[in-house]
Amino acid sequence: MAYRRGNRRRTILLLLLLLLSAITLITLDERGDFGAIDTVRDAARDVLAPVQDAVSGVTDPIGDWFDRVVDANDLERENEELKRELAEARGDAAEGEAARNENEELRDLLDLRFVDDVPTVAAEVITASTGNFESTVQIDRGTDDGIAVGMPVVAGDGLVGQVSQASRRRATVLLISDSMSGVGARLIESQMPGVLVGQGNPDDLQLDFIDPEIEVADGELVVTSGVDDSKFPSGIPIGQVVSAERSGGALEQDITVEPLVDLRRLQFVRVMQWPVVGA
Repeated sequence: MAYRRGNRRRTILLLLLLLLSAITLITLDERGDFGAIDTVRDAARDVLAPVQDAVSGVTDPIGDWFDRVVDANDLERENEELKRELAEARGDAAEGEAARNENEELRDLLDLRFVDDVPTVAAEVITASTGNFESTVQIDRGTDDGIAVGMPVVAGDGLVGQVSQASRRRATVLLISDSMSGVGARLIESQMPGVLVGQGNPDDLQLDFIDPEIEVADGELVVTSGVDDSKFPSGIPIGQVVSAERSGGALEQDITVEPLVDLRRLQFVRVMQWPVVGA
């Protein structure tokens, strides 16, 4: 309490000095005694110096804090702006990449050398099967567009599957990866025929009925066989051999084939209006 009273007294004293100095300066100014004014001004400056230092000591940290707050807000706004610009740049890049991929896929679809003179209908995949027991996709074309059950479906890299259902405006495609799918196939090197069956996995197919005496190389291409009454034309690429194993006494090899088409990411396909068996 004594300390506060001491501070209060000093403050009152300083205010009185300021008041007296102001009165003195006004009086001297009226008399035109400028030398005396300078002397008093200098004295007042010396007296007020501690007060100015004290005030500056209090206000400087406040000013610094305020400046830091303003700078922090500016940095935060700048950071948000940079984040927004980065997000837009990433979005533009992703959109551009998607457009490039789509463009490339459409170009591949227009250049299907393996369809020969078979007429085709272009379609877009609109939904994929969510069931656990079949691998299918739905396309945005149907019987009104000349599509019928049994027609082969291809993409830019090769065989996708076969139309299993069709309405006027929609059709369902059973993929070659489905466990109910079977495709007459042959190895491109030996021309050995077999049957390619789905395993319920879009990454693996199984080639059956290949003689164990036939040499099968990893990476060998497998295409549709196109034998009499085949559901598919001859020579459509299907996949590549990833492994071929022979067991002693077995009547056939255990051959795994990877599809050429990414069946997980189908977007555009063509339905081949191939004569349907039994139609």
